[in-house]
Amino acid sequence: MSEPTAHPPMHGEMLEKSVDEILAGARLLPFGDEMIIEELTEDEQRDFLDAIKNA
Repeated sequence: MSEPTAHPPMHGEMLEKSVDEILAGARLLPFGDEMIIEELTEDEQRDFLDAIKNA
């Protein structure tokens, strides 16, 4: 798989996204009850917590 060819910025071209662009693309977090992961085994819970700690 080839990567896109990098090109130098053109005059006046922005290199970073604006705050408004970033916020427009953001997703809201679900409400508290929707964030709970139910029915995980003890092993899955341990793996999940380890993944968060090691992130």
